[in-house]
Amino acid sequence: MKTIVTYIAGTRRIILFAVSLLLLSPLFMACGEQVHAISPTTPTAGHTNVFINHSHTTTDSSLAGFTGTWYNHGGALKIAPDGTATFDARAYRWCGPGVPTPCDTMKNNLIIDGIHMNILFNHAQGSTIYGRIMSATTHDSGFLVTLTLNHNNTATLNEEKSSPSHLNEIVCNLQAQPGTCGA
Repeated sequence: MKTIVTYIAGTRRIILFAVSLLLLSPLFMACGEQVHAISPTTPTAGHTNVFINHSHTTTDSSLAGFTGTWYNHGGALKIAPDGTATFDARAYRWCGPGVPTPCDTMKNNLIIDGIHMNILFNHAQGSTIYGRIMSATTHDSGFLVTLTLNHNNTATLNEEKSSPSHLNEIVCNLQAQPGTCGA
Protein backbone atom coordinates (compact mmCIF):
# COMPACT_ATOMS: atom_id res chain seq x y z
CA MET A 1 0.00 0.00 0.00
CA LYS A 2 2.83 2.40 0.89
CA THR A 3 4.42 1.81 -2.55
CA ILE A 4 1.17 2.72 -4.36
CA VAL A 5 0.77 5.93 -2.31
CA THR A 6 4.39 6.90 -3.04
CA TYR A 7 3.87 6.17 -6.76
CA ILE A 8 0.67 8.28 -6.88
CA ALA A 9 2.36 11.18 -5.03
CA GLY A 10 5.33 11.06 -7.43
CA THR A 11 3.05 10.96 -10.48
CA ARG A 12 1.06 13.89 -9.10
CA ARG A 13 4.27 15.97 -8.72
CA ILE A 14 5.29 15.19 -12.31
CA ILE A 15 1.87 16.19 -13.64
CA LEU A 16 1.90 19.45 -11.62
CA PHE A 17 5.39 20.23 -12.92
CA ALA A 18 4.35 19.57 -16.54
CA VAL A 19 1.24 21.76 -16.20
CA SER A 20 3.35 24.53 -14.64
CA LEU A 21 5.75 24.39 -17.58
CA LEU A 22 2.88 24.60 -20.04
CA LEU A 23 1.40 27.61 -18.28
CA LEU A 24 4.75 29.40 -18.00
CA SER A 25 6.10 28.52 -21.46
CA PRO A 26 4.87 31.77 -23.10
CA LEU A 27 7.04 33.66 -20.63
CA PHE A 28 10.09 31.63 -21.67
CA MET A 29 9.60 32.06 -25.40
CA ALA A 30 10.25 35.24 -27.36
CA CYS A 31 7.58 34.64 -30.02
CA GLY A 32 9.56 35.17 -33.22
CA GLU A 33 12.21 37.46 -31.74
CA GLN A 34 15.84 36.75 -32.42
CA VAL A 35 17.59 35.73 -29.22
CA HIS A 36 21.07 37.06 -28.55
CA ALA A 37 23.56 35.35 -26.32
CA ILE A 38 24.86 38.55 -24.71
CA SER A 39 23.22 41.88 -24.08
CA PRO A 40 24.75 44.72 -26.11
CA THR A 41 25.61 46.51 -22.89
CA THR A 42 27.46 43.53 -21.45
CA PRO A 43 31.21 44.05 -21.78
CA THR A 44 32.87 41.17 -23.62
CA ALA A 45 36.51 40.34 -24.11
CA GLY A 46 38.10 42.75 -26.53
CA HIS A 47 35.11 45.12 -26.62
CA THR A 48 34.72 48.42 -24.84
CA ASN A 49 31.13 49.56 -24.73
CA VAL A 50 30.01 53.04 -23.78
CA PHE A 51 26.58 53.14 -22.22
CA ILE A 52 23.94 55.56 -23.48
CA ASN A 53 23.20 58.47 -21.18
CA HIS A 54 19.41 58.25 -20.93
CA SER A 55 19.15 61.93 -19.95
CA HIS A 56 19.52 62.74 -23.67
CA THR A 57 16.72 60.48 -24.85
CA THR A 58 13.47 61.70 -26.32
CA THR A 59 9.81 61.13 -25.62
CA ASP A 60 8.90 62.15 -29.17
CA SER A 61 5.70 60.23 -29.97
CA SER A 62 6.61 60.36 -33.67
CA LEU A 63 9.08 57.52 -33.00
CA ALA A 64 6.22 55.18 -32.03
CA GLY A 65 5.89 53.58 -35.49
CA PHE A 66 9.56 52.64 -35.43
CA THR A 67 9.85 51.05 -31.98
CA GLY A 68 10.26 47.34 -31.42
CA THR A 69 12.49 44.66 -32.90
CA TRP A 70 13.73 44.74 -36.48
CA TYR A 71 15.83 41.86 -37.75
CA ASN A 72 17.71 40.46 -40.72
CA HIS A 73 19.86 37.40 -41.28
CA GLY A 74 22.50 37.63 -38.58
CA GLY A 75 21.35 40.89 -36.96
CA ALA A 76 18.74 42.63 -34.83
CA LEU A 77 17.87 46.28 -34.22
CA LYS A 78 15.85 47.00 -31.06
CA ILE A 79 14.36 50.48 -30.66
CA ALA A 80 12.84 51.62 -27.35
CA PRO A 81 10.07 54.26 -27.15
CA ASP A 82 12.59 56.81 -25.79
CA GLY A 83 14.73 56.52 -28.96
CA THR A 84 17.51 54.40 -27.48
CA ALA A 85 18.41 51.47 -29.68
CA THR A 86 20.87 48.63 -30.03
CA PHE A 87 22.04 46.95 -33.20
CA ASP A 88 23.74 43.57 -32.82
CA ALA A 89 24.96 41.61 -35.81
CA ARG A 90 27.32 38.93 -36.95
CA ALA A 91 30.67 40.15 -38.24
CA TYR A 92 31.08 36.84 -40.12
CA ARG A 93 34.73 36.75 -39.09
CA TRP A 94 35.93 34.57 -36.20
CA CYS A 95 38.12 36.16 -33.52
CA GLY A 96 41.63 34.81 -33.23
CA PRO A 97 45.27 35.87 -33.22
CA GLY A 98 45.78 38.79 -35.59
CA VAL A 99 42.05 39.11 -36.44
CA PRO A 100 40.86 42.72 -36.13
CA THR A 101 37.61 43.61 -34.39
CA PRO A 102 34.77 43.37 -34.85
CA CYS A 103 34.77 39.59 -34.88
CA ASP A 104 32.42 36.87 -33.67
CA THR A 105 33.17 34.44 -30.84
CA MET A 106 31.70 31.20 -29.51
CA LYS A 107 30.66 30.60 -25.92
CA ASN A 108 28.91 27.39 -24.84
CA ASN A 109 27.91 26.62 -28.46
CA LEU A 110 26.40 30.09 -28.90
CA ILE A 111 27.68 32.58 -31.46
CA ILE A 112 28.39 35.93 -29.81
CA ASP A 113 27.80 38.76 -32.28
CA GLY A 114 30.90 40.84 -32.98
CA ILE A 115 29.04 43.99 -34.04
CA HIS A 116 27.42 45.93 -31.19
CA MET A 117 26.08 49.47 -31.55
CA ASN A 118 24.26 51.74 -29.13
CA ILE A 119 22.19 54.24 -31.11
CA LEU A 120 20.09 57.22 -30.06
CA PHE A 121 17.28 58.18 -32.45
CA ASN A 122 16.09 61.70 -31.63
CA HIS A 123 13.54 62.76 -34.24
CA ALA A 124 11.36 61.60 -37.10
CA GLN A 125 10.44 63.24 -40.36
CA GLY A 126 7.91 61.42 -42.50
CA SER A 127 8.87 57.76 -42.81
CA THR A 128 12.44 58.26 -41.53
CA ILE A 129 13.92 58.54 -38.04
CA TYR A 130 17.29 60.17 -37.47
CA GLY A 131 19.91 59.43 -34.87
CA ARG A 132 23.54 59.01 -33.97
CA ILE A 133 25.70 56.01 -33.08
CA MET A 134 26.70 56.59 -29.47
CA SER A 135 29.13 53.65 -29.22
CA ALA A 136 30.14 50.77 -31.45
CA THR A 137 32.59 47.92 -31.79
CA THR A 138 32.90 48.95 -35.46
CA HIS A 139 34.63 52.29 -34.70
CA ASP A 140 31.53 54.17 -35.94
CA SER A 141 30.79 56.17 -32.78
CA GLY A 142 29.44 59.63 -33.54
CA PHE A 143 28.25 58.90 -37.08
CA LEU A 144 24.70 59.69 -38.17
CA VAL A 145 22.23 56.90 -38.86
CA THR A 146 18.69 56.72 -40.27
CA LEU A 147 15.93 54.14 -40.39
CA THR A 148 13.49 54.57 -43.28
CA LEU A 149 10.26 52.57 -43.47
CA ASN A 150 9.72 50.61 -46.67
CA HIS A 151 6.77 48.45 -47.72
CA ASN A 152 6.09 44.86 -46.56
CA ASN A 153 7.05 45.61 -42.94
CA THR A 154 10.67 46.33 -43.87
CA ALA A 155 12.95 49.31 -43.30
CA THR A 156 16.42 50.43 -44.38
CA LEU A 157 19.02 51.10 -41.68
CA ASN A 158 21.55 53.44 -43.22
CA GLU A 159 24.70 55.09 -41.92
CA GLU A 160 26.41 58.14 -43.41
CA LYS A 161 28.77 57.19 -46.23
CA SER A 162 31.96 58.43 -44.57
CA SER A 163 31.67 55.99 -41.64
CA PRO A 164 34.10 53.05 -41.41
CA SER A 165 31.48 50.32 -41.87
CA HIS A 166 28.74 52.26 -43.73
CA LEU A 167 25.64 50.30 -42.73
CA ASN A 168 23.06 49.78 -45.44
CA GLU A 169 20.86 47.02 -44.06
CA ILE A 170 17.32 45.96 -44.93
CA VAL A 171 15.57 44.92 -41.71
CA CYS A 172 12.12 43.44 -41.05
CA ASN A 173 9.73 43.96 -38.19
CA LEU A 174 8.05 40.96 -36.58
CA GLN A 175 5.01 41.23 -38.90
CA ALA A 176 7.08 40.67 -42.07
CA GLN A 177 6.58 37.48 -44.04
CA PRO A 178 9.01 34.73 -42.97
CA GLY A 179 12.13 34.71 -45.13
CA THR A 180 11.81 38.36 -46.24
CA CYS A 181 14.95 39.38 -44.36
CA GLY A 182 16.84 36.09 -44.39
CA ALA A 183 16.71 32.94 -42.34
